[in-house]
Amino acid sequence: VVLISSAATNDAFQDGSWLATELPKLTYPLTPNSKFMHEWYTNELPVDPEFISYEKNESAGVPKQVWYGVMSSGRISDISKNLSKIKAPTLIIHGSKDVFFAGDSQAKLRELLPQSKYVEFTGAGHNVMWEKPQDVAAVIGDFLNTK
Repeated sequence: VVLISSAATNDAFQDGSWLATELPKLTYPLTPNSKFMHEWYTNELPVDPEFISYEKNESAGVPKQVWYGVMSSGRISDISKNLSKIKAPTLIIHGSKDVFFAGDSQAKLRELLPQSKYVEFTGAGHNVMWEKPQDVAAVIGDFLNTK
């Protein structure tokens, strides 16, 4: 199992969170250059601008009910009670500056998966796989090749 920018609990979706605060402010149709899209796709480390532009364009076409579905499913998706059932080797990859799932959530994830391997990328944010794609791929490759 490989978990990237993950959390055991659903704190990032609760009232007062960035997503819960910003979704009600959205006006439709969304535009790729809106404040929401800019903040949703902000990365701590540089990411290919062409890739981010593509992502923003795709996400701007997502209907309102889907954005609310993301938040609603996030609110009820507390997987902490089931993590102890994982018996497979598990790798947790985290960016040290992840604003959605910060250090406290990583500590909880590691506590609930004590046999996991944890790799933190200093300076990377929530989209660590976009910010450090070669490094993340190498860590996953090494993990999958470990017997």
